[in-house]
Amino acid sequence: MKSNKKDTLLSIISSYYNFKLEKETEDSIVIHVKDLESYPEDDFVKMVNRLDKLGFLAFTGSEGSDKIFIILKRTRSRPNMHIKTALALGSVVSMIYTGYAYQSSFVSFSDFWTSLANGILFFFLPLGFIILLREAGRFLAHRINGMRYHIPILIPDPLGMGILGSIGTADDAYVSRRAMFYSGLFPLISGFLASLTVIFIGTYVNFPYSSLLAPVNSSFKSVSLPLIYSLVLSRISPTTVTLNIIQYAGWIGIVINALNAFPIGYLDGGLISKAVIGSYAKFASYGSMVGLFILSVFYNPWFILLIFVIVIGINGPEPLLSTSKITREAKTFIVLALAVFILGISPIPYHVIPNDFTVNVVSRQVILVSNSTGNATFDIFLSNNGGSGVVPSFTMDPSLKFSVSGNGGSISPGGRAEYLISLPSSDFNTLGLHNLSLIVYSGISKSVIGLSVLYVKLSNNMAFNNAIPFYGHTSPGKPLLLNFSYTALKTENFSLLSFADDGFHYLVSINNITLTGEGFTKLLPNTFSFPPGKTVSIKVESMNLTRSWIVAVVSQNYYAALAYITVR
Repeated sequence: MKSNKKDTLLSIISSYYNFKLEKETEDSIVIHVKDLESYPEDDFVKMVNRLDKLGFLAFTGSEGSDKIFIILKRTRSRPNMHIKTALALGSVVSMIYTGYAYQSSFVSFSDFWTSLANGILFFFLPLGFIILLREAGRFLAHRINGMRYHIPILIPDPLGMGILGSIGTADDAYVSRRAMFYSGLFPLISGFLASLTVIFIGTYVNFPYSSLLAPVNSSFKSVSLPLIYSLVLSRISPTTVTLNIIQYAGWIGIVINALNAFPIGYLDGGLISKAVIGSYAKFASYGSMVGLFILSVFYNPWFILLIFVIVIGINGPEPLLSTSKITREAKTFIVLALAVFILGISPIPYHVIPNDFTVNVVSRQVILVSNSTGNATFDIFLSNNGGSGVVPSFTMDPSLKFSVSGNGGSISPGGRAEYLISLPSSDFNTLGLHNLSLIVYSGISKSVIGLSVLYVKLSNNMAFNNAIPFYGHTSPGKPLLLNFSYTALKTENFSLLSFADDGFHYLVSINNITLTGEGFTKLLPNTFSFPPGKTVSIKVESMNLTRSWIVAVVSQNYYAALAYITVR
């Protein structure tokens, strides 16, 4: 080594240590410092910073060594920036897609652009805020310890959460164990607090979704709530329903923050364990990798994180000053890191649970008359079979305007509530049989009920008892005679139908044939041919009380004669 450069280095070193020069090469020197552990750690940090400006790097030997090595720093290219940029862009796209997917499934009637905008506004930005606050903690720790901050590695997760976390990869070496400790601790604490903030905000944001009309149906089935929910957040944010999109972003922040607390390699927990237990940290790292591999069997994206950990480094970085110790006060903060991990970890983020409610429909088939002002109405009962409250919501397929009246609040466990679904006649443009699907949601559970609306038109050529339509009444066990007449000019084929509540039993006699029925029934299996100018007697008899009963004769082109019967 040139004498002028050597003299400069030795002059700087002598400002902090009493030493003996042991070895010298063209671009390095080795010195021995007696009782190196007795010197202040800050002196080593100051010396490293001064030598760094001259292009040299100083580091100690293995634990217990009294040697300091000073070597000429080599200029390194940074091809990994291209990889970091690609992963960052991939994470952005992955988070935006996850937000869109969650929003579009949470509110099924949202169009593409609305779901995309809401996914960006209510998911990507809150989750980005959490990542930003995590990195702000890392930036602060680096500044305190005289290190330069560099962009972390972001790990995308397009299969579920959008992102698996951020791994700090400082280009500058960690000067001491203390620097390593706080570089791991600060992101965990700031990320945890940022996640809680987002959850609180999401709890008090009022989304413009009606509780009766907006289906809640997460495409991710159900999230597994970490311990922090059952201990604290359940009193603020209910855990018995699917999280809204902002709360979902906060939940992801808590989970990925807890993942980074694993004591593996360059993860935040890995830096902390290396700083506290030194070379023994490799055993914690290996054990955690086995645990992460087992978890990846149940949730595959954990395997992505495992691969990144292996590629970046299982054992993590080494501090330049290996002889430094963590102060007793600093060790108390280990409890915070453990709390972040224990309170926030969710080993299997998503799970499927069975439906927690059942739906019973009083009558699945109704008849609706053209040009009338009435509605097609369906009376349904929802029973809560689960262990927590149920708040149902409804949608119709194909999409039709409809209204819901009934219980607008939560149904308690074991409770039952009644709802009336009404569809206006103006929404049915063509005569015929319209098959619908009523979808009932509650949290992540849903039930699909098939409904039918027979849309007919009253005919002047068809009548019961010469009335269009006919209104009559009867009592259980008392027959009622209906005379059906047909006055058109050509023979027609007809169907004989009965519309009634489920559980209502009755008898119908026609042409000396007695038929039994319950609820909706096509009384004659085949159509019957009827010539013009004829009349046929139909005797009906109820066996029990019902809310409504309609007997109909319907032609093949959906013209009808109707008899509305009240049973009392």
